[in-house]
Parts: sequence; C-alpha cells; structure tokens
Amino acid sequence: MYYLAIETSCDETSLALLKYTPDESVGFVEGLNSTQIISSVVSSQINIHQEFGGVVPEIGARQHAEHIHVLLQLLLSKIGQGVQPTISGEETNPVDIDVHDYQDIFTHLSKIFVTTEPGLVSALKVGREFARALRFFVAKEFGQSAAIEEVNHLHGHVISCFWQESMNFEYLPDKEVFPHLHLLVSGGNSQILLLTSPRDWEVVGQTLDDAAGESFDKTGRLLGLPYPAGVSISKIAGKRAENIHDLPRGMLKSASFDYSFSGLKTAVRYYLDKHGFEKEQRLDPTEINQLLSTELELLDDPKLRFIKEMCISIQYVIVEQLVRKLRRAQSQYMPQSLGLSGGVSANPLLREKVGLLSTQVYIPPLYLTGDNAVMIGFSGLSRV
Repeated sequence: MYYLAIETSCDETSLALLKYTPDESVGFVEGLNSTQIISSVVSSQINIHQEFGGVVPEIGARQHAEHIHVLLQLLLSKIGQGVQPTISGEETNPVDIDVHDYQDIFTHLSKIFVTTEPGLVSALKVGREFARALRFFVAKEFGQSAAIEEVNHLHGHVISCFWQESMNFEYLPDKEVFPHLHLLVSGGNSQILLLTSPRDWEVVGQTLDDAAGESFDKTGRLLGLPYPAGVSISKIAGKRAENIHDLPRGMLKSASFDYSFSGLKTAVRYYLDKHGFEKEQRLDPTEINQLLSTELELLDDPKLRFIKEMCISIQYVIVEQLVRKLRRAQSQYMPQSLGLSGGVSANPLLREKVGLLSTQVYIPPLYLTGDNAVMIGFSGLSRV
C-alpha cells in the first residue's frame, strides 16, 4: 500500500510518498527500514523570511497555500527518485502532468498522514485542509477511501533517527533497542525523552526557558549573522570545541536533566556591550564568506576574528550542556540505545559528541534533520 505524508508546521512545505507492507514477524526498526521512499519533495521559505530575520507566520501560511498543490505535481513527477534536494519557494514551479496517469498510486493510497501539532496555527491549517481536499479528490476520481491520520511533528523527528542510513550495525530486535534515551533538539524544543516503545515516551528532561535552537538563533542575530543564524554559527564554528571567551555554562550544579540557555543569551549580550561590539548589525556576504572559508588563526580582520571566536564559544557551551545532561540521564536510566534528532541534530559537533556516548546510537541522515514529510510518514507508519 501507498502512504502520503504532509508537513507544513513552519517554514518548509513538504510532501512524501511511501510504500510499506506491515509485517508482524519483524520488530519496529527492521519493519520501518522495509519502507520505500518513492518520492519526497521539500520547498523552503528561508529566502523569503531572511529579510525579516525570522519566520513571519502569515507570510509562511500564504507560501504553503501557494506551493502545496504544485508540490503534489512535482512529487508525482519524481516517483521512483526517492528524496529530492530542497528547493526554494521561488523555484517551486508547476509541472505538466496528468494525475490520472498515476491511477495505481491513488487506487492503492491507504492513508494520508498530516502534521497537526506543534507548529504555527495558520501553517498547520494549510496542511490539514490540503489533506481533506486530497482525500475527497481521491475518493471521487479513483474510488479509493484514504483515511487521514494526524501526526505529532516532534514524534516525526524522533522516529526519523531509526531510518537505515543512521545505522552502522545490524537490525536489532525491539528488546535490544528499547528502552531508548533520546535527545530531541529542534528550533523550539530541547528535551530528553525515554521511549519504552516507538509510541510510548516520557519527558525526563527539558529546557526551562529557551531551547538550544532558539539560543543559537538569538545569539547569532546579536553577532549580525543572517537567518537562520543558528545554522550560520554551526557552519562558522565547524567541529572546533573550545570556550575561547569563557562564556558561562548553564545548570552545572543542578542534578536534574533539565536545560537552561537564557543565561547564555544574556551573557553574550553583555559581553558584546563590554567589548564595544555593535550588535545585530548585519554582516555583508563578503564577510560571511570570509568567516566560512578562513581558519580562525588566519583571519586578519579583528571584528571577523572576534565573531568567529564567539561562534566557536557559543556552540561549545550549547553542545556541552546538551551532551552533559544526556550523559547524566544515560547513567541513571541505562537505556539499550541512544538517539538524536531535530533541526539542531545537523550540528556536526553535536553529532560527533553524542555518537561517542554509546556503541548503539541512532542519528538521522542530514536530509531528515530539518522539517520534512518523510519523518511524518515514518511517524504515521509506527502505528500501522
């Protein structure tokens, strides 16, 4: 059977078509990895929101509404090609196809999975309404009744870590995967989750204020980096792990598994004031290129050298706290496996540090770290 997944929670519009045959004789991880990603497309709004330094919800919702029908055409035109590179909204152009040529797909479409929480209300509404319209169209034109199932966006991130490209070992039975301790770090969420099964979890640690992704973005904006500033910090800092400017590390004396990042944001603001740095003055493309392409020791411009040092220090403090708390939770719960997911899981230093905590660590491939419909499909299939 075929399954269609829809993701419109924030600033990416994404559709995915999956083929999956349930098999009760195998465990969840092995069963998930029998899934075929027939086609997957993502349209990003980053270029549009960059002008405003962050996501503008109503602009985002209009972009979803404009592009989602075109993306369905693109999805069908790419059948058999798997996951496609992310395109920008400006590049989302109509494709000349006849949907009736894909009768086999639609007559065997079992379910439509759609993100319904959490996310921007106006953006999520576009996905829900499109799912309903598509269900009506499939029933009318092809006589197939495809059920709509709502999916939690965060669960999609978590389940994405079990996809085969994240694994460097043989498929294991579920009893050797769960309980599974998971670090979820997306833009607005930082949580440590304990999963006893693919569908059952409890939050054992979470941020008390800003999430790690928010902290990356907010401190990056102070340095004048373009949106998304957290991605810019990650690229500029690379895997260098040093607290060059001795920025404060949060929750050092707390025995809990909770996080706090608001202190880092405040410390960076005061530190920039102390050093006479003009905050939030946007860097020009030439300066960004220098930061990305030049090693710290070879930067002659004092301003750029200072910014690169701050990027390295900020990344170190955020990653250090994330890994420290995860390691502490690991010592208490003694899980069978560890996992990492969410947009911040694309950070190379974080991936490296978490990967060293256990011989059995699940981390999604980079193309599944951002918001995408494949992970929404995977989440839905965990209930099939």
